[in-house]
Amino acid sequence: MNMSKISKRICVVILILFVMLYNTCFVMADSYDGPSPHGETAIINAKDKIANIRRGAGTNYELVGSLLNGSRVEVYGSILNSKKEKWHYIISSPNGPGYSKKKCIRRLDA
Repeated sequence: MNMSKISKRICVVILILFVMLYNTCFVMADSYDGPSPHGETAIINAKDKIANIRRGAGTNYELVGSLLNGSRVEVYGSILNSKKEKWHYIISSPNGPGYSKKKCIRRLDA
């Protein structure tokens, strides 16, 4: 077998593993007590008057943006990270999708 065929097979295996890992992350993020395909309206209610929005459920993830108290967001689900902290998956304007700590968000239906 020449190196070209080996390289192609390695690339295919890596691609398959990446797709499996990527899909697993979203399955975990969807494990939420009462998922809503349309989102639930909530407002930012952070102790420091500003909430950071991150790419993933943890402070180790890239900062997407931040929102001031009173900003409206749509909550689409929740996830526990490895530190057992609960984070909400939200969509906000102008930041788009991201994660914010549960304690920084007050749901309007609660």
